[in-house]
Amino acid sequence: MEIIEYLEQMNSFLEQSYIFRSVKALLGFYMIVIVLVLLGILFRTGRGYWTVLMSGQEFPNITRGKLQKRWDSVLLLIGSNEILNWKAAILESAQMLDEILKITQHSGETLREKLDGMVEVQLRNLDQIKSANKIKNRIVQEDGFEISKEEAQKIVEIFGDAMKFFEVIE
Repeated sequence: MEIIEYLEQMNSFLEQSYIFRSVKALLGFYMIVIVLVLLGILFRTGRGYWTVLMSGQEFPNITRGKLQKRWDSVLLLIGSNEILNWKAAILESAQMLDEILKITQHSGETLREKLDGMVEVQLRNLDQIKSANKIKNRIVQEDGFEISKEEAQKIVEIFGDAMKFFEVIE
């Protein structure tokens, strides 16, 4: 019983002490600052680590400028009214994605082989990209292949979403 009484007396003394209250407030303030700084650091650097952890891959170390310029030219091509420009936009966007997957060290000679070696977690719209790649292959293999502007825009958008996932275009 003596220990409990002693602890109760210490507790009441410390609750009434202005010095102890000041120290508690100061420590509380510093704890809040430390937590905010740690959250800031985790937010800045943690995004890349979570990406690697969740998808099992690192994003490519590519400067955005070069690919962004190519992407801008793809958008100009897809915005035109000529079917040859639409096909060129599809081929160029698929080529860009193929280069990105090569840099991220996905195995395979062709885009199809690289896509077949991936799982859905590594690329959020993998099934759509595989379908778009089939249409891209038909453009290459079939001379008279016809495609509507809406279909071409959708395919370019699918390839663009994949590149946005890798954060190489805006």
